[in-house]
Amino acid sequence: MYSENIFLKRIYKMPTLHLKITPNSFGGKNKIILSNPIRAQDLVLTTATIMKPNTSYTGGSVKIIMPFMSSNQFHSNDRKGFLTIPVDKSSRFTNVDFGNGLRLDADHIDEVFTVVLCDQDGEPITATTNMTEVHLFFSYTTHSLF
Repeated sequence: MYSENIFLKRIYKMPTLHLKITPNSFGGKNKIILSNPIRAQDLVLTTATIMKPNTSYTGGSVKIIMPFMSSNQFHSNDRKGFLTIPVDKSSRFTNVDFGNGLRLDADHIDEVFTVVLCDQDGEPITATTNMTEVHLFFSYTTHSLF
């Protein structure tokens, strides 16, 4: 019982990295600025949320390129190491809950980096695409720099 309570306290004290990615006129590139860098460690993708203004986005998924997840650490059927998130075509809101989480081996995350949002064909999602924003929620072990 005692060790179980300690375990639960550790789970709920894990820091969260929340990335908000929006289509824009810069070829789908979003400049992300964090309050501090995050050292290399296991990230756990817990939830992805996709919001659309209407149901006219016809793609079945969105792809996200993040510099701290290189293709030799994150393997998918895309050679470029995209993180692919399915999209519910019939709804304006898609929430993908990864249950216990999708564990990812991540490099050091710089304080400033660029994330690219692409459609299912790998083309950048821009401001003219029927997509409002994508939110990614990661848990990780520690925010300590040492």
